[in-house]
Amino acid sequence: MSAIFIPSPALEASKTYTATVTTGIKDLAGNSLSSDYNLIFNTVIKGDINGDGSVNLVDAILSLRFLSGMLTEGIRPNYASSGADVNNDGKIGLEEVLYILQRVAEIR
Repeated sequence: MSAIFIPSPALEASKTYTATVTTGIKDLAGNSLSSDYNLIFNTVIKGDINGDGSVNLVDAILSLRFLSGMLTEGIRPNYASSGADVNNDGKIGLEEVLYILQRVAEIR
């Protein structure tokens, strides 16, 4: 069984949220939870390479430096699992650079 949460208005990027499922919810058989369940999660912006909450030229430069074999200082340490990956391959590649530049140019 699953539930889908569609927030309105949309959640803000780069924020931490807590969702609580209370004992008032029941499954199809009428069973309630034995206690409230809290879920803590973060929202992420695709292309936010450094985790500062925005997509800008700094992210593009960091990506290009990474691709050229230069130092990776400034890249979020949890990049592969953060949700910022543009094409969900867990790697920083040209796809990220192009996406970031399109965002900065406001054509995406």
